[in-house]
Amino acid sequence: MIAHIEQALGLARDVRCPLETARALEGIGRCDWMVDGPALAEGPLREAVAVYRQLGVSASVDDIERLLVSQAG
Repeated sequence: MIAHIEQALGLARDVRCPLETARALEGIGRCDWMVDGPALAEGPLREAVAVYRQLGVSASVDDIERLLVSQAG
């Protein structure tokens, strides 16, 4: 599954679609979270948050930030 999301990320960047780029980054981060743990997931999730913020998609930002805070304890 991660390979498909990485492919989607590449395509989203190729066509310069920031929303789909953020969604793919979030997908990669969530997969990493489940498979390898929060430490590896943090990078893609924070990248997704940055793009979502630029786009004004606050609900997605809030959701990811809750997930990252849960890691911190």
